[in-house]
Order: sequence, then C-alpha cells, then structure tokens
Amino acid sequence: MNVATINPLELPSLPLVERSHLPICPAIYFVMQDERVLYIGKTLNLAQRWATHHKWSYLVQLGAVVRVAWLECSDENILTQIETALIRQFAPELNGRNCNPYYAELSSYIDKDLKLRFKLACTAKQKTMSEVITDLISR
Repeated sequence: MNVATINPLELPSLPLVERSHLPICPAIYFVMQDERVLYIGKTLNLAQRWATHHKWSYLVQLGAVVRVAWLECSDENILTQIETALIRQFAPELNGRNCNPYYAELSSYIDKDLKLRFKLACTAKQKTMSEVITDLISR
C-alpha cells in the first residue's frame, strides 16, 4: 500500500458526534477538522475505539465540526506500519500530545477481564472511560 496516495478527504467519514454509527472493523482513522488532520490512530474495532477514546473530551471542546474518517484494513498485521507511515506523512498535531492540560493521567493495573467489562459498559453508555469514572466518583 502506498500511503502517499491516501487522501483522508476521500475516505468515508462521520461527524464525531455521530460516533455511535461508526462501523465495526479494523481501521486506520483520521480525526479531521475541515481539511486539517488532527490525529491518526489505529484500531481493531473502530466503533468500540470511539465509544471510549481518550481524546473525545478534548475534541468535542474544539467547537468546530470534527469528523472521523477511516481506512478499513483487512490485514490487521499491517495496521501499525500504515499508521506510522501516515503519522510521518501528515504530522498530526495531536499525536503524542496530552490534550487535556487540566487533568493528570491516572495509571493503575486493572485485571484484564474487569477492564474488558468496563470498556463494554462504557460503550453501552456511549461515554468515555473518563466520563464514567467521573460519574462514579461524583455520586
């Protein structure tokens, strides 16, 4: 695959607020604001990834319409290679950057089964993991 020929503006896309309609597929995704590529990522399940994406809160605060475009990739073994090449090509400003200056990152070990159940619960509520934790702590 020649990544130089990939144009995110020609890929299928949805407004970020419609993330619940994203397909269940392995993909490279582009977060776009107008014609600007803000972020590039990879996932084995696009719908699930955006149900709990760590940059969601930051992106919705941008105000302007933000879209998610995706390139479905049937060979999951090359997702990382394609993502790396596309990040080099587009140099998105949010890759490798902590987008939320108000919150420190919380890190801890969570049992694999519990983490999966938590992610599924977040997906069902259509909230990020951070939003669900905040809801729980606020009670």
